[in-house]
This record gives sequence, C-alpha cells and structure tokens, in this order.
Amino acid sequence: MARDWSDDLSKGEAVQGGCEEGNVGRMHASCSKPSRTLRHYHGRDPDDIRRVRALAAQGLIEHQNAPRRCRPRRFAEVGALSEPDTINLDPADVKYPRRALSRLAVCSSGAELAEQAAGHVNTTSDPWGDAYEFVEYAARTVATAQELLTRAVVHARELGGSWADIGDALSITTADAEDRYREAIARWEEALDAPWAEAHGVVYSRMPVADPDFTIDYLDRWCLTHLAPADAARSTARRHGVEEQMVSTGLPQHTLLTEMTSVARTATYLTTRGVCTGPEWEAYQVRKADVYARAKAQLRESYAD
Repeated sequence: MARDWSDDLSKGEAVQGGCEEGNVGRMHASCSKPSRTLRHYHGRDPDDIRRVRALAAQGLIEHQNAPRRCRPRRFAEVGALSEPDTINLDPADVKYPRRALSRLAVCSSGAELAEQAAGHVNTTSDPWGDAYEFVEYAARTVATAQELLTRAVVHARELGGSWADIGDALSITTADAEDRYREAIARWEEALDAPWAEAHGVVYSRMPVADPDFTIDYLDRWCLTHLAPADAARSTARRHGVEEQMVSTGLPQHTLLTEMTSVARTATYLTTRGVCTGPEWEAYQVRKADVYARAKAQLRESYAD
C-alpha cells in the first residue's frame, strides 16, 4: 500500500536535506544519503512547513498536494503556497479550457512517473540503500501511477467518456468505476470553480496544475530532454515543425462557446453556494462583461461578412 505523506507531515519530522533539480526522480542519486526521516519541502521557510503540516494533519491538503521526499521543484502544481491576500478569485479555466487543464494534469503526472520509474534503474548508489528504501520508493512510484490513472479518468470524463467506457478500460463494472472515481470527479469540479483555498494563513492550490503556463513550458522542454531523437512521437512532431512544442501544440484552446459555458458555470456556482463575497461577484462580472463583449463583436463581424 502506498504511503500517505500527510501522516509524515502531521508527525512533524525534521527537514534534513534537499534534492538536486538535475537528479529529480532518482531515489539515491538525487539525495546525498537516503534517510527515513529525510523530507524535502521545496525550499520553503520553516513557517510554511509548519502551516503545511497543520493543513495535512487536518486533511485540508490532498495527497498529491502534500510535499514528497525528493519531489521535483519544477512541478509548480505541488503544494503552491502564498499569502492570503494574493488569492485569485477567478475560476481555473479563465485562460485554458477545462479539457486542456485535465490533459495537462495527465501530462504532468506522466512526466513525474517516468522520472520516478527511472530511479529504479540506477545501481551506483545502492551501497547507501536498505530494504526499507527500495520498497518505500517503489510504493511511492505506484502511488504516482495511481494518481496518473485518476487524472486520466478525469480527463476521460472531460472528453465525454461514459462510465461504461471507463469501466471497460479498467475491466470493472460501470457502477464500480463510478463509485471508485466519483469523489475525484467532485473534487475536480469544485477546484475548477474555486482553484485556490485558504486555511491557517496559507493559500494553496486545489487544482492538480496550479500554474498552467509554467507547467506547459517545463513539459515542452521535458519532452526535448527525455524523448530520444528517433522516438516516434518526436519524429512526427519534427516533421510537423512542432518539436519544441510537443505538449503545448496539442492542448485545446478556448473558444467563445467554451468561455461562455465557463462563465455560466461560475454563475451557477456563485448563486447555489449560498455565500458570495463582493470581490468574487465583481471578478465574475468583469469576466462576464469581457466574454460577452467579444461574443457580440464576433457576431457583428459574422453578420458583416
């Protein structure tokens, strides 16, 4: 069974070291010497670490948002923290449609899993390992694979896939598939409407990808450094002139229809939630006015043609 890192956070284990960014995904090569109490918190200051522990202890941070040992600093979506007055009141899909965000979450998990899996191949640091380290690292790799599967199910639903399709792919019944991933879909829907939350003086991301632009840029470069030049996908991208945009080039872009659908969903969320602050309503009105103005302009252009 995969280890729940929130338990480690709640126990208040000491921070004893970090990881080199260039060695992400390697159990031994990325840390000077493995230790059961070694935890890497992405360079956060002690106050942030204490607040994260408090959040994890109360179950306010998802497993995928809790810091993990030797986890890449480069993945901005993990445990993003800021001061409470910087919270963004816009929904998550202002710049990118929800289908692009769900696909990007799959891309992010796939890259992380690939780097974690590569860490099992290297034997040069085996003298510093022990039985616990090998099994624990394998368990974390499995946990990342399970996270990838969950994100793939979310994306499948965004593509219009039915629970019957998902059940067939997993060799389980339709009812079992829906029961297994119902909560993940619910969390995804809630995070789309309110991607940032605040607790104990910490603002944290509820989305699997907190900064899409950063993640897209990183994953475009990741493909160049991790896919061999003769790789089929890279060769195809090269022929189409998008070798340096192997992630960004295929992500769906907003249309006026998807933007208007997003605005309508936000209105429903704000009105049905029962509590709507002034800034939230103002942010919604500003976005609504912008989208509707562009829609009217497009209609006028189409009539003129």
